[in-house]
Amino acid sequence: MSEKTTFTVKELEEIYEDFMENAEEPAPEAVRIAHKNMVVSFDNYLAEIQESLFRQAFKYGYAYGCAQTKHETPAAGTAGGSINTK
Repeated sequence: MSEKTTFTVKELEEIYEDFMENAEEPAPEAVRIAHKNMVVSFDNYLAEIQESLFRQAFKYGYAYGCAQTKHETPAAGTAGGSINTK
């Protein structure tokens, strides 16, 4: 009996579905650790992006507010340039 070397899309979908329903073996420990590290790293990345965005918005808002008290608009790229936020 010869081995089957080609499959229809429908056959592959059925094999995949059967595999996903019946695969019982959990991921190895190294995969679980790597996934946890990836999630922690991504969370740290998002936190840094959010903090950076907040600092930019705060500096811009502060400079804009100061300029409004003088009835002027801050120049592009100068909003809050003198505010030390770190």
